[in-house]
Amino acid sequence: MERLNDSRFLQEVRNSADLPALVSDYVSLKKAGRNRFKALCPFHTEKTPSFVVDGEKQLFYCFGCGAGGDTIRFAMLQEKVEFHEAVRWLAVRNGIPVPETGGRGWREERVLQEANQAACLFFRRQLAGDHPQGREARAYLEARHLLPETIDRFQVGYAPDSWDALKNHLLREGFKGQELFQAGLLAKKEETQRTYDRFRGRIIFPIRDLSGNCVGFGGR
Repeated sequence: MERLNDSRFLQEVRNSADLPALVSDYVSLKKAGRNRFKALCPFHTEKTPSFVVDGEKQLFYCFGCGAGGDTIRFAMLQEKVEFHEAVRWLAVRNGIPVPETGGRGWREERVLQEANQAACLFFRRQLAGDHPQGREARAYLEARHLLPETIDRFQVGYAPDSWDALKNHLLREGFKGQELFQAGLLAKKEETQRTYDRFRGRIIFPIRDLSGNCVGFGGR
């Protein structure tokens, strides 16, 4: 079964992505020769264009900050993602079927994604619930002028001020403690090796990959 690092798939992604067209979605390109373009660099602040795109070679280079590479490298820098996520993003953008991955590693990754998604739902319910902590969290968000539709759109939630509320909930859902620890949902005390909820008494913001999967959380 082909994977994201398969050489034929990577070449297909590179061949399908026209670099000038991709870059022009982010910055305004100006002709600088036959199939060459210049622009203000999207990766650092500058007043004089030093960012060059070669449409024939499908390469870019900035003489100001030194950033350079092909379409995949541009996607990595612009979207702030790792190599495989950039490849997947370009494939989806250009209508190329993304090969599925299989095996034990894939199954483990899927379980961690499911754990994070279950945690996201738990946090959202805590924010929307009638518990005093949830009401206080909603009042805080209202004071920061976050509209209800914004909260729903970004699936903002609340982690209750408890050492094991999330842990106990997800254990009841069928997840294993080690899976929750690997997903970053639990922290571990070195002296006793006991795990506890990593997020407590905080507003929670889910972090998603380019496919929309919940892969982690930020909190404040």
